[in-house]
Amino acid sequence: MAKLKMDILRYKLLCGDETNLKYRDYLKIFSPRLFCVFLYRTSSFFYQKRMKLLCKFFSLINFLLFKVEISPLCSIGGGLFLPHPISIVIGANSIGENCTIFQNVTIGAKTLDIVYNRNVRPLIGNNVTISAGAVVVGPVAINDNVFLGANCVVVNSIESGVIVGGVPAKILGKLTL
Repeated sequence: MAKLKMDILRYKLLCGDETNLKYRDYLKIFSPRLFCVFLYRTSSFFYQKRMKLLCKFFSLINFLLFKVEISPLCSIGGGLFLPHPISIVIGANSIGENCTIFQNVTIGAKTLDIVYNRNVRPLIGNNVTISAGAVVVGPVAINDNVFLGANCVVVNSIESGVIVGGVPAKILGKLTL
């Protein structure tokens, strides 16, 4: 529930609302930008409680409604924001707090990994923005405060505080905070 609160607060902040969280703000989860995150959080909750049938049900609903596939095994920090939740595949080892992931992004293993081996999946830090169409594959680390440009393909680890783009992805500059 704490991560869902962070998701809602970040959504409010991005919409220009800096007020404290109120009970009625929980209705914001029915926005497409938050509802798919809510479905992931619910699926992850049921996975942790070893209720796999409910876990799979909420994952399936997410896929059917938004074509968003987020593994409930992936640990994602609070403040996740999906501005255009369509065709997103997330199978990372973990994702930090306050990350923004745009449409048509793929994050996962380089090879077929049905058993979900965390050692072959990306590790993404805090305050990372992954632009439309970007691909992050393999056991790479995307450190904190990184901006991945549209359609870039990341196959190597990325240091903190940079802007990345291209195929394969290269550092294009420093990110000013």
